[in-house]
Amino acid sequence: MAPPKAHRKVGRLLLALISVGVSLGTVCCVSHDPPGVRSVAQRQLRCAPDDVYAVINRTTPRVQEWIVGCEFYYTRVLCSANGCQVPTPKPPCFGDQECFEEDPMTLEWTLPRTASR
Repeated sequence: MAPPKAHRKVGRLLLALISVGVSLGTVCCVSHDPPGVRSVAQRQLRCAPDDVYAVINRTTPRVQEWIVGCEFYYTRVLCSANGCQVPTPKPPCFGDQECFEEDPMTLEWTLPRTASR
């Protein structure tokens, strides 16, 4: 026998409240962005400071990659001990030459070692 409609509504409401609570808990636990992240990104995005939202995307022993956005636009920002900067975009591959690869420590684009010799 199916549960009464009132019980189903309470169950759905309880599920919705739990989902909101978990979402808010996750957002509240996110680490705070370094001061340079927003200022570097704002030069690229040209948004009001209150509209900028930053989340950490990747972390390596040398850098943190932040995704910063507002009003349907976003940019990547790399922060290290030397400060924060907007990374260079991925260079294109040309013909039969080696393509650039992302360095897993610095998250910068470099030529493979075999191609640079």
